[in-house]
Amino acid sequence: MADRLVQIWRRIRLPLASNLNKSECQEVLHAVEELYYFRRYDEAIRLVQDILREDNSGGLDAESRALLGAYEAKCRAKVDAKPAAT
Repeated sequence: MADRLVQIWRRIRLPLASNLNKSECQEVLHAVEELYYFRRYDEAIRLVQDILREDNSGGLDAESRALLGAYEAKCRAKVDAKPAAT
């Protein structure tokens, strides 16, 4: 049910504009945070990778890029910590 209420990640359009303002940068970060919160780690990793590709990175500042990288690392750690399905 919560997935239907909030879906910031669906509003992100790539490639990002080259002139993102602060609120647009925050929306990108919130999209990844949302996927992390809902434990959709693989999707969060894919979104971060897509955003950080050189041709899609648009106008993200260095701090936002660093935060996205940190979220990708956190998601990878969660994926790696998952027990294998039997």
